[in-house]
Amino acid sequence: MPVDNSADNWVHLLISPARSGPSARDRPTAPARGARLGALLTTAWMVAAGAALVLGSGCDRGRGDGGQDGKPTGAEVTAGGQAGTKADAKGEASAGAKADRRSGSGQAGAAPPIDPPVRRVVTTTPSSTEIVAAAGGVSRIVGIDRFSDYPPQVVGLPVVGDFMSPSVEAILQLRPDLVVLDKVQNRTAAALGQGGTRTLVLEMHTVEDVLAGLSSAGRALGSQREADAARAALERAIGEARARGRTRPRRVRTLMIVDRELGALRGLVAAGPGSYLDQLLAMVGGENVLSGSRTRYPNIAPETIIEARPDVILDAVHTDDPAAAARDWQTLGARVPAVANGRVHLLAETYYKSPGPRLALALHGLEALLWRDAHR
Repeated sequence: MPVDNSADNWVHLLISPARSGPSARDRPTAPARGARLGALLTTAWMVAAGAALVLGSGCDRGRGDGGQDGKPTGAEVTAGGQAGTKADAKGEASAGAKADRRSGSGQAGAAPPIDPPVRRVVTTTPSSTEIVAAAGGVSRIVGIDRFSDYPPQVVGLPVVGDFMSPSVEAILQLRPDLVVLDKVQNRTAAALGQGGTRTLVLEMHTVEDVLAGLSSAGRALGSQREADAARAALERAIGEARARGRTRPRRVRTLMIVDRELGALRGLVAAGPGSYLDQLLAMVGGENVLSGSRTRYPNIAPETIIEARPDVILDAVHTDDPAAAARDWQTLGARVPAVANGRVHLLAETYYKSPGPRLALALHGLEALLWRDAHR
């Protein structure tokens, strides 16, 4: 299949003004451009995490520092120090020295300082906002990123930037006890840590990351009971979906698009193996037609789709005109079963693309599209 695996290039393309939408003649109005930018930054977030894993040494030339593919490094809480993974902490004795200075003791073996209660939290991604809320901390959130809109209680809170450019100054003005960031935002985390702000850095691009993130947030917030309950509910939903998936008579061959241009099938970014959507699809009994891709979010051409012949196409493009977006696929005609049989579906809800505690809703939605639709 003609698959372009340059995930790192996609980060640049997604945030480039020249590439953030259709051609000049089809360019949307200002409000539409704002909504489109939100969708692009959500996709850029996922691609950045995928690129960090593929490239090993970082993503977008220093913007991220993801771990090895398939080996999530988890979350790390720092009490007023630099954020990082547990692996990063090895060999950094200076962190211990800073803790000793803050506690007023330089003696070896001295008890670590006790973190003050967390009353004010700033979150810098939609996923971190939802994680904190599900872990029992929604009432403590005092600042969010530009595109966080769930749960409803956070709408209208002060905004501290977006995923690609959180503002350290705006964050500090809110006097947070804790800032919850994505691992790709390592520069922001480091800057906050240098100033003594406590941070919680989360990896957030797989189902396992969501579960681990709930536990980490619960520990950081001091709300372990609520976090444990939320995690247990998700684990039950996952187990039930997997059990139903194993009973399906066959695997539905599915293509999942996380971003593209409107008006034509250009700039297609798909969910590849190991991506969040790929995991959800497997749980409900679907088969990713791009399972042979070498990256989590490959850039593909229409010829790839024709060759793959998916039974279902799930399109997560952001649009205010779903009917027009659906018509874009008609150019493939009878050459693609999903198009010929009317099984192209738009995924409007953000929980399909953004890993988070609403993944149970995503699982139910995918089941309905793959299986109820199959028997209509």
